[in-house]
Order: sequence, then structure tokens, then C-alpha cells
Amino acid sequence: MNSAGYNIVVLNNDNRGAIDMGLKYVNNDACYPSLIVVGQLMEALLSGKYDLDKTAVIMTQTGGGCRASGYDGAEFFGKLRGSGILDSGAFCTMTKEKWYRLVYDVLRPIAALVYPQRISGVENIPAGPAIFCAPHSNIVDPILVSLALGRDTFTHHLAKAESKTTFIFGWLMKKVGSIFVKRGERDIDSFKQCMRVLKAGEKLIVFPEGTRVHGDAVVEPKSGVIHMSVRLHVPIVPVYIPRDKKVFRKVPTVIGEPYYPEVGDHRDYDRLARELMGRIWALKPEE
Repeated sequence: MNSAGYNIVVLNNDNRGAIDMGLKYVNNDACYPSLIVVGQLMEALLSGKYDLDKTAVIMTQTGGGCRASGYDGAEFFGKLRGSGILDSGAFCTMTKEKWYRLVYDVLRPIAALVYPQRISGVENIPAGPAIFCAPHSNIVDPILVSLALGRDTFTHHLAKAESKTTFIFGWLMKKVGSIFVKRGERDIDSFKQCMRVLKAGEKLIVFPEGTRVHGDAVVEPKSGVIHMSVRLHVPIVPVYIPRDKKVFRKVPTVIGEPYYPEVGDHRDYDRLARELMGRIWALKPEE
């Protein structure tokens, strides 16, 4: 966290002032560990040592003094509402962009070690809405594409609906703005979500193959991305990442030039989806 530019402060737990602060703010029905935890946090936030517009609070699962961390959190945020601290902006609801950048900062050094990337074509990233399309063979593909686009390029990515219930990761995916798709059926709701994102001027990461594909296997790409691009006149940006990624080996990641597919009639959509995959594979660097 420190390497990503965050200043982490671990609060002391033996401070009499924190206990007094807890007695001031916590209701009588709260347990003693909850009182201490809330007191620690309130004392720190009211001390004037921290810029509340640039401060976040992290609470461990145990809450510090007790396993009933959910109760500590409820007490803490209840007291913030009555203390005026919430009005500072420090504890406004975390936006998807803020969650995205936080997760980005945490994953970047890990990915740089496990899957170091050789990135090219960043100058091709459009300023406005765009749909980034890449092949899909590994669970890390969305992370690698996001890292290649950079910390300030906030993107939503499409994920299978089953991911939503995955422990921790499903929760984080929702926080960073992932859009969940029901595979094998016409998911109109997810399509509308994608359209809303693009209309708002934001970006999407889509894997047109619709599933993980390994080796030299070939699948028919989905044409939904072509429909979105044509309807909203939003550019598609092909992105190449290899299927045969190896741990601790360089992963070439190439961002191609944005383009607008031209549709003659309804029969063109499938052809244009295949053309998109061709554009992606054409970005493969020469060995």
C-alpha cells in the first residue's frame, strides 16, 4: 500500500483518550471492545492530524477488539453522522471510480511480479467512451487489460453472472462497476447497462468470444459489441493479449487503433464480429 502512495497509520489500542472518546460517542448498549474501536477512530479523525478529504478508514474483520466487527462499523458510522465529519467529504460513499483505482493500486505490484507486461499502443486509448475488446483464456485477462490501460482509465468489464456470488471477488467486482452477464441467453438487462455506461462517456472491456478459449481453439464471437458500437457510434479498440500466458514471463499487451464498424444490413453483424477478432490477432507481435 505504501508503494502505491498510501500513508497507512495503525492506531494505538492502549490510549485512555480513545476510551474517553468512545464513552462520549457510543451508546450504553454497545460492548466495551466496540466502544474502544469507535473511540480510537473518532479520536484520530477529530485530532486535526489528517486531511479528511483524503482520508479513508480500514477496519479489520475482527474490528480490533472483538469479532463483532459489523457492530463496531454500525456504531462508528452512526457517530460520524452526528459529529459533522461526514460533511467533510472524507466519508462520502466510495464511487466506483475510487474503488477501481484502489483495487488497481493493490493489484498492480502483484500482477507486475506474477504476470509482468510489455505494453504498447497506449497512445491509441480514446479520450471518450470506447469498447476495448480482447481474447479471453485466463481469469487474469480483465486485470491485465485494465492495468495496460492505466490507473486513470476507468473501465467497466463484462463478467459471467456466476462471478457475482464468488466470495470476496464478487463483492469487489460489483464495487468497481463490473457488469454481470447471463451466458447462453439474451441478457437484455446487461446489454442496457452497457449502453448506459457508454452513453455516460465511460469505457467497457468486453471479451467477444464470450468464454475462455485455450490453445488454437476457435469459437464464434458474439456480435453484441458490434451492436453497441453501431447504435451509439462508439469506437472499438482491439487489444491483444496471448492465450498461452506463463507465470513470471513477459506478457505482450498491444492496444490497437480505435475504429468504427460499418454495417450494411443485419447479416453484417456476425461478419464484423469475426473481423474484430481478426483485427485483434493481427496485433500479435512478431517473435
